[in-house]
Amino acid sequence: MANYGIKISKSGKNVLNAKEIELIISSELSGLKLKAKGSFSATLPAGVQYEDVKIANLGLDPNIPYFFFVYGNGVQGTADPPEADPDPSYKTIYPLVTGMIDLFPYLKDGDLWLEIFCGTIAYVADYDRTWNGVYFVFYNPYEYG
Repeated sequence: MANYGIKISKSGKNVLNAKEIELIISSELSGLKLKAKGSFSATLPAGVQYEDVKIANLGLDPNIPYFFFVYGNGVQGTADPPEADPDPSYKTIYPLVTGMIDLFPYLKDGDLWLEIFCGTIAYVADYDRTWNGVYFVFYNPYEYG
């Protein structure tokens, strides 16, 4: 190993002569680098069990493997008022009331998509549900330039 850089060894191991497997971190070892990040909004329409939504136009090279992390910070939906409601302009907000909902991020044609899937038909709602969140896309530049 070189005489410069950052190295942290595991407890009880001397950082000066530790093997790679005994290091927690080393600037000489390859690691993932951030390729893209951003925020998104994705909606599952009323009465729909699943929907594929493009959340980012990234134009990534489809020949490079990417690791991505998508985090939805909650959901809000609006439902039309009941017939008896005197004010038809009124909407009820439903924060975090989603039922059995799964979010599956994936890459397609170099862009980041999110499949919103309602696990059972019983949880399909009569109002739109929208997720707001962030995404991070990583890759290994040491193997894929």
